[in-house]
Amino acid sequence: TGTYQGMALFVDNTMAGEDVCMSGVRFMDKLNHYLVTINNFTTVDNVIGAFLDMEKAALCDRDCADDIAEEFYSCCAKNAMEVARQKTVKKALVKVVKSVWPLISEDKKIPNTNKLMNYLNLEKFCGKKTDAYKRINDKCDALEA
Repeated sequence: TGTYQGMALFVDNTMAGEDVCMSGVRFMDKLNHYLVTINNFTTVDNVIGAFLDMEKAALCDRDCADDIAEEFYSCCAKNAMEVARQKTVKKALVKVVKSVWPLISEDKKIPNTNKLMNYLNLEKFCGKKTDAYKRINDKCDALEA
């Protein structure tokens, strides 16, 4: 299926309460924790941590990563994430955060953008839990060669 069809299937399965790979039901506890963390905002680092926990549960589950990667991860996504991880992009992000942060938060501590940047490499983000993203990365690299 195409990505939009995959998203629709994911939402439909979630709304129907289906506990399958293409559904948010299987990581609902992490999603709820993320939403509660946003609602009870204390620090951005806490929100980022809850987001990353949720994404790890959604993307890295050994039993479902193949289905998720096949549906939502592509050479285009891989390349976009590689661009987003470049030092110049990271520097620009840090600069924007430092500039905007005093306007949106009373918290003096600047959020840790490194944790969020690690998410932009799904092969490393999931680590040994799955090789689904590595296999797609290898296919993309072979196509580019």
